[in-house]
Amino acid sequence: MSRYIKEETELNVLDLLHYYTKHSISIIIVAVLFAGLISGYKVIKNRNTNHISSNSEETEMSTERNALFDLSDKEQQQQNVENYLTEKSALQNTVNSLQEQIRKQNAYLANSVLMNLDPYHVVTSRVDIRVWAMEDGEIQQMNTLLLYYKQLLNNGRYLSELAKELGMDSAYLRELISVTSAIPDYLEDIFQGGMTATDEDLLASHIAQGSYGYLYITVRGNAAEWTEKVREDILSYLYSLEDEKPFGITQKLEEVDRFTVTSTDMEVRNVQANSNQYNITLYNQLNTINTTMSNLNKPEDVVSESTVVFSRNDLLKYIIFGGTVGILFMILFLGYKYLFDDSVSTYERISQKFNLNHLGSFMASDNTHRLAETPTLEMICANVRIYSDEKDRILLAGCVNEALLNGIGKILSEHFLNQNFIIGGNITEDPEARKKLSDCDAVILLEERKVSKHSVIHKELEILEPLDVKLLGVIVA
Repeated sequence: MSRYIKEETELNVLDLLHYYTKHSISIIIVAVLFAGLISGYKVIKNRNTNHISSNSEETEMSTERNALFDLSDKEQQQQNVENYLTEKSALQNTVNSLQEQIRKQNAYLANSVLMNLDPYHVVTSRVDIRVWAMEDGEIQQMNTLLLYYKQLLNNGRYLSELAKELGMDSAYLRELISVTSAIPDYLEDIFQGGMTATDEDLLASHIAQGSYGYLYITVRGNAAEWTEKVREDILSYLYSLEDEKPFGITQKLEEVDRFTVTSTDMEVRNVQANSNQYNITLYNQLNTINTTMSNLNKPEDVVSESTVVFSRNDLLKYIIFGGTVGILFMILFLGYKYLFDDSVSTYERISQKFNLNHLGSFMASDNTHRLAETPTLEMICANVRIYSDEKDRILLAGCVNEALLNGIGKILSEHFLNQNFIIGGNITEDPEARKKLSDCDAVILLEERKVSKHSVIHKELEILEPLDVKLLGVIVA
């Protein structure tokens, strides 16, 4: 049994859902296409025997009202007709409202930066600011001062100008920015009406320096360069408020800490899941209302003599049916592609089939010089150091282009001066790369998204299995 190859392939449900989310626009487009084709086919099929009403909903209701009233002069029948038309009108208004909500929600899911972030690789830039009140007796106003700053940073006019500069909607920018605040614990005791002797000593020292609280500013995004730019613009706006003395308080802003990291963000994943679930709920509600409308009975003994058999409600029903068929088709198609696509897309897909250490991931489209500017490089170096056991000669192999392989080798050589990184290549096809296996103590696999194949990785592992070399892990570019 191979130590690198799993006996059974694991299915990562969360990764599959993320795969569907990435292709949500394609699913919507195919759903609209199927809805148009099926409803169009039904319209053409019924055109030879029926007439489709071209009047507005209001005219249709009025015509139907007159036809129904002409059938009987009984007061009870007229009341039944009124009730029927009122209920039908209310249901139609609900359908119109749900359709508009679905349109807006689909636009939000397609255009929002937050909705299209990869929750497993979210870049976060944060800065911590200490806000000082430089006058005695201002401690009680600290919460008010922090709240004032939070409201300005979350909703200030500067956001519109910044969003315009970045070429995006201000609402989509606002949801990528988080501003929170905090004050020292002993100040919380004061506000809650209780203070210990220790708190009194801390308070005396605190007042001597001036009271203070904290602002924590966080920006999420796809790239460190982008999040750091937004963070700096927010800080620039914040510092511009320093001399305004809100509430007459003399203040000073002091930067305590700042950092940028790339990591899994469960909050982003939950927000995306909730938004997609809300969209599904809207579609379910629309289907329920349409079913109710189709089952709505006209008053007894009322028979329409109109030649219009294929009504607007029938058309809507076929549109919804076609859209549902399109969605199911794409779900099956994408599911088949996910299960049987041999191309490497993420480390998670690799881990489903192979027992390999994850040394790190980055986007090859950013070029290798961008790797040296991100925390990803530190993680890769840390993992190589952990797994290498001071191995002197390490071979870089994999199905990637020569420029990328040389670039990664150069970067790692600069960080491991006591170790020799040998540039190999595709050991399954390149004889020269295969020969270099005898000159190394350990191997690092470098695989590129949409270029490397899982079947080729399988062959690489079969080649390495009997050799006396250590496989440190895989880097996904």
